Amino acid sequence: MKNEKMLMALTDNDIEFLPQTTKQNILNTVMPVLLPQNAVQKGRVQIPVRGMDDIALTFVFCSEESPYTPITQALIKVYDISQSELCKSMNENPCSYTLQTIDEMTGFPDKGFPIYVLTNPENFLGAGGIVLPSVLTQLSDFFMQDFYILPSSIHEVVVIPVDRINYTPEQLARIVDNTNRYFVRKLDVLSAHVYRVDYKTHEIMTIH
Repeated sequence: MKNEKMLMALTDNDIEFLPQTTKQNILNTVMPVLLPQNAVQKGRVQIPVRGMDDIALTFVFCSEESPYTPITQALIKVYDISQSELCKSMNENPCSYTLQTIDEMTGFPDKGFPIYVLTNPENFLGAGGIVLPSVLTQLSDFFMQDFYILPSSIHEVVVIPVDRINYTPEQLARIVDNTNRYFVRKLDVLSAHVYRVDYKTHEIMTIH
């Protein structure tokens, strides 16, 4: 229920309140949140994600009101923060994300099914971790090959090593579409596209 209220706050058009905080607190606690571009509220700070043309990078920080307080244009103007400062701090701040196989998450016996889920410990607005350079580096070092990103929701993404699965991009896109249609609340849908990461350059590309 607590996370539900925070999520509703994030999607409320009335986000022009200015929480009592400091510039340093904003920069020390800023975190990435990925949202569909067409769902980002007016006045909220957003940056395009290279290679994910339909997704916007937005930001939250930890305030006394909520650990997921949206960062708005009004907020960064009052506290004299540039978008480049936000991105720099976001990339440098300590981050905590989990990578588990479907087998591990469901508690089934390990069958070596090469599907991983990336999220944060709260499994709330955790999909943003996939754009952090440190996370992309760790995934690339772990897989040692290109990998697909399937946007499961705004809370998590599915990550699959390319050579461990025999599906085409078209088939993967159908999986994403069916997941969005039947298993994900409309409020939580992130994208219907499929992405691929070059493990050497960490470049994200939309492939379907």
